[in-house]
Amino acid sequence: MNANTETAQEQKERLRLRKNQLARERRARVKTLPEIYNILSDEGLTPVDTKPSLLTHFCKDIVITKTAKILFYIKKETDEGGNTDDDESEDETPWCYANNKNAICNCSQPCSRP
Repeated sequence: MNANTETAQEQKERLRLRKNQLARERRARVKTLPEIYNILSDEGLTPVDTKPSLLTHFCKDIVITKTAKILFYIKKETDEGGNTDDDESEDETPWCYANNKNAICNCSQPCSRP
């Protein structure tokens, strides 16, 4: 079909397919790039040979260049026992439920029984 006789819908579909193809090619290139691991600390940047454990570190940033995928990790904060501070992920029980499992809690009012 001649490009001049192509309808607007056909042009949109052709451009969508080309855009998807380019995205697939870009993802394939990124997957094959070598990964470079770095640990950020107060002392500076420390390159490491192996990927740090996600139990002790978290990925702060990823930079993708034409030649490599550079990952920056930061050490998780730990308490005296070595436990990481993941308070955001824990669902804490409100104080009003501590001794009364049947309490109805309304933040603007004191807790009351159902």
